[in-house]
Amino acid sequence: MWLIGYFGVICKGERHDGPMSRQRISRDGRVLRPEETIGPTAYRPEGKGRGLHAILEEAQPWRRGKPVPLDGSLKGATVLLLWFRLDDRPIEGSAVWNRSAEIIAPALVIALRGLAADAHLVVGIRTDRDRVDQLVDPAAQVLEETLSRYFDWTFRAYVGSNPRAVMAPASMREIGSFKKWRARDLTNWQIVIEECYDAGAIEIWSRAHDARGLEARMNLEAVNKSLAGVELAHFTP
Repeated sequence: MWLIGYFGVICKGERHDGPMSRQRISRDGRVLRPEETIGPTAYRPEGKGRGLHAILEEAQPWRRGKPVPLDGSLKGATVLLLWFRLDDRPIEGSAVWNRSAEIIAPALVIALRGLAADAHLVVGIRTDRDRVDQLVDPAAQVLEETLSRYFDWTFRAYVGSNPRAVMAPASMREIGSFKKWRARDLTNWQIVIEECYDAGAIEIWSRAHDARGLEARMNLEAVNKSLAGVELAHFTP
């Protein structure tokens, strides 16, 4: 496993205690309740009683409050959403929303390593506000520990044949800039994976693989088997 600094220099990773417990703040400065941040269409009665599980579906990506059209430089891209849910609601709208990274980390390891298959997996981790490092082909245990601590800090991962290929900067603020860099990423990499929905899901982008191929690589059945074995009582007060 290699640890590569944001500017491409191989470096030794620094130890951090991880992000503080997350709080979501409204425009008036009030701390929002989890249920206030989830739209009513996110609730799905068919999930009632299923416990902790994941669903895979086609995604409509959004950035900065605007939909990202899959046209122009992004035409032909496949975008899937792997969404982690607790019964009929997203995990980010449940009572354990602020522990979601720890809860889903083992299942995420299965999904990420499955998506990588025999290619390189490069995982970007924001270890503090001004630093992003990349782990190259991390062992399963290292990957799980990393996801548990840093997944909710703007996580992004890449799958490809060249682990040193050019990748987008950590922040892409404008829609136009996002489309440009994501199109470039999809030229340099087979798959791009990004955290979304307040660490309750990942977006999976690819031009090299269609939806069926991505699902087969990920092994959703194994992901859900892992989630079914989580003792949620360990994460509740």
